[in-house]
Amino acid sequence: LEILIASHQAAGGVVLLVTRTFPHQRTDVLADLLGQMAKAEASYKAHRDYKAMVKAFGLVGAVRAVEVTHGANGWHPHVHELLFLSLAVVVDDLEEDLFRLWQGAAVRAGLPSPSRAHGLQVQDGTHAAKYASKWGLEAELTQWHRKRGKVESQTPFDLLRRVFDIQDKHAAALFREYAEAFHGRHQLQFSRGLKKLYAIAELSDEELTQRQD
Repeated sequence: LEILIASHQAAGGVVLLVTRTFPHQRTDVLADLLGQMAKAEASYKAHRDYKAMVKAFGLVGAVRAVEVTHGANGWHPHVHELLFLSLAVVVDDLEEDLFRLWQGAAVRAGLPSPSRAHGLQVQDGTHAAKYASKWGLEAELTQWHRKRGKVESQTPFDLLRRVFDIQDKHAAALFREYAEAFHGRHQLQFSRGLKKLYAIAELSDEELTQRQD
């Protein structure tokens, strides 16, 4: 992923990090939230204004990750997406336009209306590269479970640590809910043809573990 970003920027392209989320509450069921979020994502991407926007800026491809934390207001699913564009953009203007589209899509999917402050954020290539660095070789294979949440929120593996450290039954139930909801999901989703464009090889886990980087 880091090589992909560097290759695109070296070719004169722009990489942006877009984060999308929505309000949530303690009584929400994670699987239901993910289902509604998937509907919102589909509606957002299908909107004619979104298609016109990414066409105008020359969207080459995207890499998407769905993550979740748990805090005082329950499950907090959010999407991080790297957009690989051909042309430069005014980040603040793009953020305003994309937020409007995301807000409408979320409401149509039955989700609470996202706030302007937290619903959608667009960050430049510096933040994109910083985000990508956590998905390096070691992290992709073995280290995701070591990522820790903020004080007010916990990652699923923070919850699992509570099970082993203090036999927290509530944390165990939450981790099971997470495991069932995310079973079979890809950590990272690459748009078709993006890796091939920059000759990024597809390697199996076994091949990756044998590499001496």
